[in-house]
Amino acid sequence: MKTSNLWLAAFVVVVIAGGWFLVDQWRTAFPADPASTEATTTNSLRAPHQPAQVVRAPLPADAGVVVLDGDSLMSWSVPAPSDISWEVSLPDEPATLQFAMGAAGKAANFSVVLETSGTTVPVMQHRVAPAKPARWQHAGFSLAEHAGKDVTLRFRTDGPASAGNANVWWGNPRLFVPPGGDDFSVVMFIVGGMRADFVSGSGFPLPITPTLDELIESGAEFRNAVTASLDERESLAMLVNGSSSSNAGLASILTGANFRSALFTSADLGDTDMELPVTRTRDSADTIQRALHWWRRHQADRVFVVIHLDDPLPPHEAPPQFVSVVEKWYREGPARAQEHPVVRANADQALTYAAEVAHCDYQLSRFIAGIRQMGLMSHCIFAVTSTHGTRLTEARSQTHGLYQENVAVPLVIYFEGRIPGPLQVHTLTQTLDLAPSILQWVGLDVPAGLLGVRLIPAFRGIETRGVATLGNGSSQVIRDRRYKLIVSENYEELYDLVEDPGEKQNRRSQFPDVADRLRSHRSP
Repeated sequence: MKTSNLWLAAFVVVVIAGGWFLVDQWRTAFPADPASTEATTTNSLRAPHQPAQVVRAPLPADAGVVVLDGDSLMSWSVPAPSDISWEVSLPDEPATLQFAMGAAGKAANFSVVLETSGTTVPVMQHRVAPAKPARWQHAGFSLAEHAGKDVTLRFRTDGPASAGNANVWWGNPRLFVPPGGDDFSVVMFIVGGMRADFVSGSGFPLPITPTLDELIESGAEFRNAVTASLDERESLAMLVNGSSSSNAGLASILTGANFRSALFTSADLGDTDMELPVTRTRDSADTIQRALHWWRRHQADRVFVVIHLDDPLPPHEAPPQFVSVVEKWYREGPARAQEHPVVRANADQALTYAAEVAHCDYQLSRFIAGIRQMGLMSHCIFAVTSTHGTRLTEARSQTHGLYQENVAVPLVIYFEGRIPGPLQVHTLTQTLDLAPSILQWVGLDVPAGLLGVRLIPAFRGIETRGVATLGNGSSQVIRDRRYKLIVSENYEELYDLVEDPGEKQNRRSQFPDVADRLRSHRSP
């Protein structure tokens, strides 16, 4: 695929509908925090469960399992051309038509049409070119406007007619109605080493995160989010568990509540501290493919799936096509791109890092497109964040690594129909806060062992935590919404992040009372 087309896909694959909600609707969607009153509980507000429905197309006697690049599906093996009809009564609830297409040896054209009451409606037309290795191309299309009707679905193929072009397959055609009620799945999309200031929707001058920007436009963006740890593995474990113990953490609680749980990562995590299965992948593209393959097998269940991409971590080696696009934007883009302080200090390093972020955003678009094909995006609590940031070109007098480029992280929560995006949340937030908030949203009790606070009051502008701390005994950060104290050995730094977001002026001597107040929260 040409570079321009590749990047265009990141813009058009995912279209996320959003809009403004009235305040009363917002308060109805998220009533008062159950922690603040004994009379209100999350469970009492949940809609009743309605199981998912799956209607599979009848398969001919010669149907069988076809495996393409490790992905196995019960399939129709058909010649090209072919025309197969499926007469079916569509469910009364909105259904998604799902199937996969495969071709080996030669290209084939696939199309689906729907016939009802003498009317023919095109559903899909797609050309599958041969690839090595051959892979299934999954698709999903909403048939909501035809709910409750008797229809005929026609699956057609055509291509070069020859005896050698018999390797054409329709994989597992079916109708899927997602579970009803408030049985939401949970998604954490975690990008290792991604800085908060490299998000286009938050002010970075190049359009490197179009997919995340779409989520921001339709969800909640936390502008004052900080990590729980600067260690990659520890930060990931704290995100997934919400505590220092996996036995009482988010992953184990959701698994115990019959969520299908899994983590997919291209990083070598060694022995993990997370009570959910971990799948190690080849790279970020393989991470997305494997995660979607797993989810399709369990789409009738509630899932807790964690995607961990490590592209922005050193060494910085972005895919060449993304480097080319970002460099083109830099050359032809606005002057403020060249004036950005990180880019101005070392353009090559900053643009390579930006290309890595762009590549992760493209993988995010692929993942969301796959969820939408399954008709499940409206049934997900979807959080995008980072393990920690990355120092690039910043010149610092101290080497403790506790400045904002490492500590600040992006945090975006998309909850279709429940969060009235675009919503900017400026209260102080830590990545630890995701775990108790998720448990509350899915209707489960929040144990005392979780270290974070619930975020629902933050959506209304209420401060949910006074301070956030991270680091070890010798070097720590203690900060509130405005001030940040860095304690390192016998040296202290105090910064006013409102007046001095770049942390250039140590205000420790000017505001000793602020430093004393923050220091009182120092961990032992």
